[in-house]
Amino acid sequence: LEVFDDIPTTRIRARVRKYLDYYESDQWQDNSDKPFPVITFVCPNKRVRSHVSYFLASRVDEETGPEVTTVLAEEISSKGLGAVQAVR
Repeated sequence: LEVFDDIPTTRIRARVRKYLDYYESDQWQDNSDKPFPVITFVCPNKRVRSHVSYFLASRVDEETGPEVTTVLAEEISSKGLGAVQAVR
């Protein structure tokens, strides 16, 4: 779970890349008998959510990549974690 503030998109992309790089490193898979957890990005507004979703679409392979979700902070406040929606 990563909660973004309304920060520059370059910093957001760098943070997303760290999660994807960690997945690709197989560190979790090599050291845990549990499946890789769902990566959830909590976004402060629709602009940031759209940017994160677009960035992920170009970086995450649907068949071999991690499961990634996005949600608006206000959606969690009003609907709870059921508001989380899959990017892929």
